[in-house]
Amino acid sequence: MTKRHCSNMRAARGTSSGQVGVALDAPMDGQVLERIVPVPQPAILQKGIFHLIRTIFHSPGGRIKLKSPLLSPDPIMAVMNIPKFERFFRAAASLDIDKEDLRRYDEFVNREIADLLVRGQATAKANDRDVIEPHDLPITKGLQESIHAFRALDEDIALQDVLDQLTRLPVLDMEYSDETRARLPEIAGGLSVALARSFKIVDPDLKNPMSRDWDKAFKLFDLLL
Repeated sequence: MTKRHCSNMRAARGTSSGQVGVALDAPMDGQVLERIVPVPQPAILQKGIFHLIRTIFHSPGGRIKLKSPLLSPDPIMAVMNIPKFERFFRAAASLDIDKEDLRRYDEFVNREIADLLVRGQATAKANDRDVIEPHDLPITKGLQESIHAFRALDEDIALQDVLDQLTRLPVLDMEYSDETRARLPEIAGGLSVALARSFKIVDPDLKNPMSRDWDKAFKLFDLLL
């Protein structure tokens, strides 16, 4: 089983004490096979959980669930610093958000990042290169301005380190340069500013985004990016 055929990641059953088991499921000939990758907790505590999992296994569309006595059962909430995101959305667009909003936000950011990287790969291929560089990414004028706005907001909120853990890299045919990897949290921040402000463009009186508001935002960005 290779990482390209993995369709789901979930908590492993029967892992030994002191380890986190990541179960990787892959359909093959109509059957579901399971392989368990044990992850020592000291390594998790040292490197950070999502950094370690990305190193072991890339899963662009997969769901990740971990069970450990020292870790939250919800990996998204474990990585996210909820008060920082609440401050960010209030500062960017006077919005009040909750945990469900953060789950939708996680989906939004990683979907848009994946789209940018797929287009970046196409640009790199067209220029006969086998590594995706930052200048391959289709960063529009509006997104670049949102990145600048994020930098200004982040001086007080310090969200970029959280975005570094939250942002997932899709498995593509090409490798990412170190510069591209380093740039992604800031791009995610720019997308976040653009997202927050798009809510207000669609509905200037909006305070608490609902499911229908998130659906509109997804459709808007799918149309523009």
